[in-house]
Amino acid sequence: MRDKPNRPNVRKIEFERITAKRIQELANKLDSTRPDIERTLAFCSATVRHYLGVEWLNRHVLPDSKHARYLRLDLNASMEEKQISIPRYLEFSESLLNLQDVEGFGFFLCRLMTEKVESCCAELDVARVLAVHELKFKFVPVQQKKGTDYDFEIFYPDGFMVHADAKCKFEQTPVDLKSITNSLKKASKQFPKGEPAVVIVKVPAHWIRDVAAQRGIVSTAKEFLRDKERIVSIKFYATVPIVTNLHAVNTHIYSEVSNPNGLCPTRNWDMFRDFPPPNMGTGMPSWWIRFYPPPKGNR
Repeated sequence: MRDKPNRPNVRKIEFERITAKRIQELANKLDSTRPDIERTLAFCSATVRHYLGVEWLNRHVLPDSKHARYLRLDLNASMEEKQISIPRYLEFSESLLNLQDVEGFGFFLCRLMTEKVESCCAELDVARVLAVHELKFKFVPVQQKKGTDYDFEIFYPDGFMVHADAKCKFEQTPVDLKSITNSLKKASKQFPKGEPAVVIVKVPAHWIRDVAAQRGIVSTAKEFLRDKERIVSIKFYATVPIVTNLHAVNTHIYSEVSNPNGLCPTRNWDMFRDFPPPNMGTGMPSWWIRFYPPPKGNR
């Protein structure tokens, strides 16, 4: 597992929004005779190419690139591999489109261009989860200054704001509770003093499937919070593939550990709710634009 490296000064990327008109134009270009999944993936790649460029797409997605790892998409791979890679790529590209109007999105795009892709994808996963739970938030630009180098400002429904940072345990890493503690220690130094903050940690699916590991993760968080005041909550989540005879989709599992010794101890710091099973759109807000089935063309 790797946390975010020492970040360079990150600038905001000026990008062109994808409008409803542009979505329709892209849909019109898709070959309507091709299977839905092929048209969906074509739409995904067109979206990624729009925000990040052809070179980034070729480097991090195409299967013949030695740099393609977390988002590598190989349609000639085994069915088991595709059941993981296709939903992951679909969620990634959908999130780019649906989160383009969030304040600071241009700064996030720049991080995608300059930092570890899997860490940035974890940050995007957090952003999608926040949006789906109808929480207002913004991406925070990197300032390389102690107490300001975190990822989000998140607003609870009553307008109360907390600083938040996303941490990521890479998918291939074995269960390592010590690394959780190390990540939390690093995060605790990234927030302003005297202001409430939360840490959101993405862990691999195989960590969550291990009951002993689940308990260990929660216990580690509780132990860490014993002498902390600023960090009011630690939130863990995992993306877990669900494969059926009809679909391969992702579901998201959460665990929230609040700090009884933190700032505003009587406040409820929970953010997330359980979704119904994500069956082709179930559990997503009505405004979320889906890529599967692909948008229909006019011809």
